[in-house]
Amino acid sequence: MVALVPGTPLYDEVFANAKIPLVVTSNFPTYGMLANALLNPANAASIGRPELLNAQQCKDIQLASRYIFEGLAVFRSGKPTGLPEVMLGGLRELMHSVDIPAEIPDLQVVDQVLRADSPREVAGALLGTALALLGVAAPVVGIVAGLVVGLASGIYRAMKAGTEVDGAESEAAKAVLYQYFPPLQIGDADFDAKLVNDVIRPAMESGDWTHLYMPRYQGEWHGEERDGGFQFGCGKALGGKKFNGSMGESFTPTGGLGCVPGTATIADLVQVNLPHNPAQRDEVAKAFYLFLRGGKDPRAQDGMGVLGKSRIFDTGSFYPMTARLCGMLWSWLMQRHNPLVFRVDPLRLQPKWESYCTSGLEFIRKVCYPWAEQNLMTRVYEGKTFYKPHGVDYRYDPNANFEGFFGTAVFHQIGAWACTRTGMLDWRRALHGDVGPGAAHARLGRQRHRHGRRDGGAQVSVPRRHGQRRGAGQRRGGGWVRRGEGRHSGRLAHLPLRAAQP
Repeated sequence: MVALVPGTPLYDEVFANAKIPLVVTSNFPTYGMLANALLNPANAASIGRPELLNAQQCKDIQLASRYIFEGLAVFRSGKPTGLPEVMLGGLRELMHSVDIPAEIPDLQVVDQVLRADSPREVAGALLGTALALLGVAAPVVGIVAGLVVGLASGIYRAMKAGTEVDGAESEAAKAVLYQYFPPLQIGDADFDAKLVNDVIRPAMESGDWTHLYMPRYQGEWHGEERDGGFQFGCGKALGGKKFNGSMGESFTPTGGLGCVPGTATIADLVQVNLPHNPAQRDEVAKAFYLFLRGGKDPRAQDGMGVLGKSRIFDTGSFYPMTARLCGMLWSWLMQRHNPLVFRVDPLRLQPKWESYCTSGLEFIRKVCYPWAEQNLMTRVYEGKTFYKPHGVDYRYDPNANFEGFFGTAVFHQIGAWACTRTGMLDWRRALHGDVGPGAAHARLGRQRHRHGRRDGGAQVSVPRRHGQRRGAGQRRGGGWVRRGEGRHSGRLAHLPLRAAQP
C-alpha cells in the first residue's frame, strides 16, 4: 500500500496538472429545471438535447471519480489512506484522462468515452479506459455507459412529448407534466453531489465502507399517503391512518447509503404517482376513478394506455452520480488481490438486505394480496353475495385505505434484481418462499475466502412452488411489476423519467 505525500516525485507524477475539484458539483440539470423546461419549447431545446446530457453525465463521473480516489490515495495523518502500488498506473490514467467535450452523441458514449478498451489518444486515455486500467471491470463500465445514454434519451423523449401539446395550462399539458415530472420527488442533482461530498469521500478516507452498501431504511415495509400518490419504505407505521399526516417520520433511516451490493443502484423510498381522490376527474386523475367504477387496473395499463410501471419511481434513482460511483467501487473492490476488499463486511450486509427483502414480501402477502377482496362493494341478497350490485356506482370502496392497492409497487424494489442477467448483476432470487442473501453477497464472501477469510457470505437457495418454472411471472393479487418483464438496468435508467427499458 502506498499513500502519496504532496511534494514528492511520485505524487507529482500522478497528480501534476490534474483537474480535481475541491468539492463536487453536478453539471446535470436539476429536477426543477427539467420540469420547468418541459412545456417551454425554447428551454426544452436548449437543455434537453441528448448530446448535451450525455456529456454532462460523463463529466460528473470523471470529476467525481478523481475526487474520491484522490481522497483514498493521498496521505492524511491518522487516516488509513493509500492504494496498492500496482494500481498507481491506473490512478494516473484517471487523473489525466481526456477532458469530456461539451457534447457527446449516444454512439460515441458507448464506443469511445465509456468503452473499457478504447485506443489511447495523444492527450491520454479516455474515461472508460482509465477506469478499466484502475481496476473497474469492463462490463461495469459498459453498464454505466448504457445508463448514461438511457437517461439522456428518456429526458429527450419527455421534452419532445411536452412540446407536442398545445397550451401550457391545458389539461393535456398538465397530464404530460405529471406523467414525467410528478410532484412527489425528493432529490435532484444538487443533493446527488452532496452525497458524494459528504458520504462517499469521507468513507474513502476511513477503514469501513460497509455503510455505503447498507439499506437506507430498516423495519417493516409500509406506505405513507401523499398528494398524488404513495411512498413506501421500511420503518414503523404511525397509527395506520388512512391519511398519514407525517412527512417521512415513519421511515427509519439506518445511516446506510443504500447502494445494492453488486449493482449501480441506490435503493431508497418507492414512490407511486397516481392521484387517487375519487372526486378528481381531470386528465391526470381519471384513471383511478374509472378503476374504482370497474375499469382497467392502472397498475397494469389504464384506459389511456399508460403502463403501470411507468408510474413507479425509486427515489434513489435521482442520485445517478452517487449510484454509479458506488457500483464502480464495488467492482473495483472485487478485483483479485485487492486488499481493500476487507473494508466492506458481508456479514453485516447479508442480514440487513435479507430483512429488507423478507419484510417486503410479508407486506405484499399480508396487506396487498387481500386488498381487492376486502374492498369490493358487495351486497348480500337471498344468501348470495354480489359485487358492484345494481344501484352502486363503485366496484371498489372509494373510502378505502389504498395502501394495499398501491403497495404492490414494492415488488419493483425487491423483485426487479431477480430479472437481471448481466455481467455486473448476479441476483438469482425467486419471489416465492424465503429470500436468501443473494449471490452478490456470496461473491463477496468468496473473495474474502480467497484472501484467507472463511466466514464470508453464502448463497441460500430459494424453493419454487411445485410446477413453477424458473423466472415464472407473479401476478397474484395484481401488481405493478411482472417478474421477467423488466430489467434492473431499466429501473436505473428510469431516473426521474420513463427511460428506455433495455
